[in-house]
Amino acid sequence: MGSAVDKQNISSSLIQYNQAGIGGVEVVPIYGAKGFENNFINYLSPQWMNMLDHTVQQSNKLNMGVYISVGTGWPIGGPNVSKQDAASKVIVQSYNLKANTDLMEKLVINDPKQIGYASLNTLMGFGENGFTIDLTGMVLKDGTLEYRSQTDLKLFAVFDAKTKQVVKICTRWRRVYNRSLF
Repeated sequence: MGSAVDKQNISSSLIQYNQAGIGGVEVVPIYGAKGFENNFINYLSPQWMNMLDHTVQQSNKLNMGVYISVGTGWPIGGPNVSKQDAASKVIVQSYNLKANTDLMEKLVINDPKQIGYASLNTLMGFGENGFTIDLTGMVLKDGTLEYRSQTDLKLFAVFDAKTKQVVKICTRWRRVYNRSLF
């Protein structure tokens, strides 16, 4: 938070992300965060650029991508931004699938605020002895899983969801915008 980073924690975090199967990271240069003022690194300072360079080098070693947002982390947009392109987030739900039984629950988003916004992206099953199976293609449009396992599985459904954040604009700037010539 607030560019309060160091090489050791960057490396450690990247290794953890990589081991979890995450293929890349995003760097968002935001302003300071309470409680981290003493560790804050000024944006684009030589020290900040050194931390960025370290992040890219470590990510390359792990075959991970790095994306840098040139904004502040606040959502950008307005009425011209489609639902598809709106600020997004990931929601993970877990299920237990017992051997030789059907999953009785539908694989649909549980958060009522996300109905009509979230969609199933991936469904993975994990069993004993490291067994994994991608079940995404076995989910019908209504959320029914068409798969019967011969072993107990822990299922993780990953949903693409929306933050439903709106662009914030202060009253002063709204007045200026409303008086503009366009």
